[in-house]
Amino acid sequence: MRKQFFLLTLPLLSIFLLIMAGCEKEEGNPAETSFITIDATIAEEDIGTRALFPENNEEGKMDLRWENNDELQLCFIHQGTPYKKVARTTSISADGKKATFQVEIPQEIISATFDLYGVTGGAGLMEGNPRLLKLYDIHQSNKEGIYTHKQIQDENIPALTFERKGIVQGESQPVNVDMRHLGWMVALHIKNNTGKVLHLKPAMTLQSTGKWIYDPEDNSYDLVNGKFSAAPTGECLWTPAPAALQDGEIRTYWQWICSEKEIPDLELALYDGVTNNPFAISGNVLRKREIKNGNAYHFYQQFEGEKDFNFTRPFSDELPADISNGGDPYFTMDDIEFWVGAGEKKAALVIQWHDGTYPDALVWGYKWEGEATGADMINEIAKADPLLICAIANQWGGKVVGGIGYNINKTQNHYLIVNNETDKPRYPENGFVEVNSPDFDHISYSNPAGHWQSGWYNGYWSYFVKDNRLDAWEYSSFIATMRNLENGSWDGWSFLDDMDEWEGRRLGVKFTPALPD
Repeated sequence: MRKQFFLLTLPLLSIFLLIMAGCEKEEGNPAETSFITIDATIAEEDIGTRALFPENNEEGKMDLRWENNDELQLCFIHQGTPYKKVARTTSISADGKKATFQVEIPQEIISATFDLYGVTGGAGLMEGNPRLLKLYDIHQSNKEGIYTHKQIQDENIPALTFERKGIVQGESQPVNVDMRHLGWMVALHIKNNTGKVLHLKPAMTLQSTGKWIYDPEDNSYDLVNGKFSAAPTGECLWTPAPAALQDGEIRTYWQWICSEKEIPDLELALYDGVTNNPFAISGNVLRKREIKNGNAYHFYQQFEGEKDFNFTRPFSDELPADISNGGDPYFTMDDIEFWVGAGEKKAALVIQWHDGTYPDALVWGYKWEGEATGADMINEIAKADPLLICAIANQWGGKVVGGIGYNINKTQNHYLIVNNETDKPRYPENGFVEVNSPDFDHISYSNPAGHWQSGWYNGYWSYFVKDNRLDAWEYSSFIATMRNLENGSWDGWSFLDDMDEWEGRRLGVKFTPALPD
């Protein structure tokens, strides 16, 4: 029996010993771990993670740097499943543009090929679905309604992202990634020029009927497909703290926002909190423009009254021009963006249609050497700007301008129809279409949504000149061919839609720079 017992229990003992040995082996050798090293670089054309951008009025790139204890929130994707990890800086380059991170690869994909997405700044990746970046809602954290540059810096609000696909564990270490900015900065500068204390309203918006901005409330950005979860809206909101601006005081409100690449024309609207309707709306609009993520854009509003405010050029100590005969008192040649020609001498050309289409009173710049006339200036500008079209005729020993158009929404080739001859479209040559002077009353433009005014007996283009920005505009009785330009000259074309005024129609008080196509 003893023998039999021995024979029966030996296999059981062996099994027990094997199990114990296996347990000891498991306790002494934990599961395999693997790490990935990431070198994250802030590309020169973009901005970095920390808001060290200059707090000045210059538009352009924000100069940001990595800092100690900055973190990357990472999303590993394998076979469609996301895994979240967080890594902190282990080293930073001397210029702050490159930081190294090390993080453990999720156990589930330790030996697999995976895609890697990351973000720094902003509100971070969602716990339930780490491929989604929650947009930073400044209105939730900013109960005081301050909207300062320092707040955006301290809270590290600007978000940058990267993606690397098809990473094979153990190959190509470290993984080099370039951070790309997801949004841009807007600074709204408000100046009180009312002559008394100005009390700001509890809400103000940069708004448009077009949809352009991604509202951060309940919105997220998908790192994988590059899309926002909610559609864009039409307004950028500030809810400023109650403030009393003294006469001459300037206050600036910052935000970091995500938007479409092109923003539409924007107006500033004030809300008093009593009704849902605006208390007041700006007298002009901010022209549509293309936006580059990673840049800071400065917009300026000057208040002349509680309900009288307009977008304007950057505030400065520039002396106002004499506007007794019309014109923008503060627009200077430094505001011009479309320059034509070459040389040390400079002149400005203003064209205003008074047709209710904005922007109106557009301004171009002209450079030359030697001698030049007003006709030379408009000739060269019309030749250089494909959006301009002019109708001219021989008269009084030179060329007269009787029609001017501007293809404001950039439709394809534009042309003129003269005397209702629709089968004979007149296309411009170097910006001009030559007609007989009586034809000016019978010309239509191919783009009805653009600027167009023409006339000879039924209205005409009045010509204003001055040779110093500070001077008052003067009506010119001479055609542009006889106008000799000086360095610093200004020429203005302003359409009068009847013949009641012998000295034309004054230029308006708000000029806008024409933009290169």
